[in-house]
Amino acid sequence: MSGRWRWSWPHADFPTPDFPNLIFGAISNHKVTSWATKRYNCIAWAADDDSQPWWPQSYDAYWPPTAINDITGPAFVSAFETLGYVLCNDDGPEIGFEKVVIYTLSNGEPTHAARQLRNGKWTSKLGDFADVQHNKPEDVNGPAPTGYGAPKYFLKRPPPRFNLRRLISRIWRFVRRLFWEVNYMGRRTAEFLDAGIAKLFT
Repeated sequence: MSGRWRWSWPHADFPTPDFPNLIFGAISNHKVTSWATKRYNCIAWAADDDSQPWWPQSYDAYWPPTAINDITGPAFVSAFETLGYVLCNDDGPEIGFEKVVIYTLSNGEPTHAARQLRNGKWTSKLGDFADVQHNKPEDVNGPAPTGYGAPKYFLKRPPPRFNLRRLISRIWRFVRRLFWEVNYMGRRTAEFLDAGIAKLFT
């Protein structure tokens, strides 16, 4: 399940039928915040780990040793409980807490997880594609068999105490995102100039 970074410009690679609630254009309810990668998956990203994928019963993914090793909602809840999370009622921002949400299909099978940001919005890793920041958990709902279903379990925890490894990871994540956005703007500028030049000669 490991992989290397590759370019993924906004919306270019998204399987949009799997995410019917994502809105594009001027009133977009999301924005792309990274390159696409297979280095980590949505569960790992929700757990604030971008070094490896998380998935139970998998030989090439991490799963907390004390968590239930099963592909069920309670098993995924138990994985986040190893990080200090406890179940809560909803996705509303709470001062002094950070939240995650676990998605399931109608049969209860877990499919996805998202993490709440300090601004109250959410961040998701969309399969092998990019990370996106979206306004609400429901923005990445999707129909079976390939969609994520809907939010099922909400969990919260107090922010962890200072952790040097986590700090370094977040600084590197910020630098990586800044580099990505600079390159994205450069590409958009180049596309705009190309379009303008093409119009001059048509």
